[in-house]
Amino acid sequence: CEFIEAADTQCFVASSPAAIVAAFRGTESIADWLADLNAVSTRTPYGTVHRGFYHAFGDVREQLRRVLSALGRRPILITGHSLGGALAAIAAAEWRDAFPVRFIYTCGQPRVGRSDFETVINERYTGAFFRFVNNRDIVPRVPPGYRHAGRLFHFDREGGLESSLEAAGSALSETEPPALTVEEFDSLRAGLLEARARTAPGERTKMRAQSEDLEA
Repeated sequence: CEFIEAADTQCFVASSPAAIVAAFRGTESIADWLADLNAVSTRTPYGTVHRGFYHAFGDVREQLRRVLSALGRRPILITGHSLGGALAAIAAAEWRDAFPVRFIYTCGQPRVGRSDFETVINERYTGAFFRFVNNRDIVPRVPPGYRHAGRLFHFDREGGLESSLEAAGSALSETEPPALTVEEFDSLRAGLLEARARTAPGERTKMRAQSEDLEA
């Protein structure tokens, strides 16, 4: 087992003789992260992706490459929650030829790329990329202008499970709320920034510490 951390990106690699798991951690404060989120993109060899997610993965790219290379050609499962789900999707795209990635599982993942990224992921990981979304969770609806890939497993408000396949070029599943519009996204960020400005720094630190205690 090995824990890797650089800047604000954290991930955990665990291995057995049979397989490897790479898990990306979500943000400690979803509200702060959403307040700072934007819709700026960047071009990559595997499509157009969100610049912030791309650079967050880049912070640990080389460390992860060294760790995985030392473990040999064992099947790899990639997973992550919230922001960590976006990093898992980026990792899957980055490693599509370099490592034997077999499955990707994400929970509450934000939208990562444009249609060209969606196409690359769906073609490379047919039947291997699974996204779990809880009811009307706001995170999978942002940022605007981006798309999801893989197979959706959606829990409705009663906890019932619906599933659908989001194939390249298809319309979004009817079971999942659509992306926020630019206006809705701007309004959300403005409200979160205003709430953060009203909260004293000491109180924010206390709230984060309480959140960490609950996680522990």
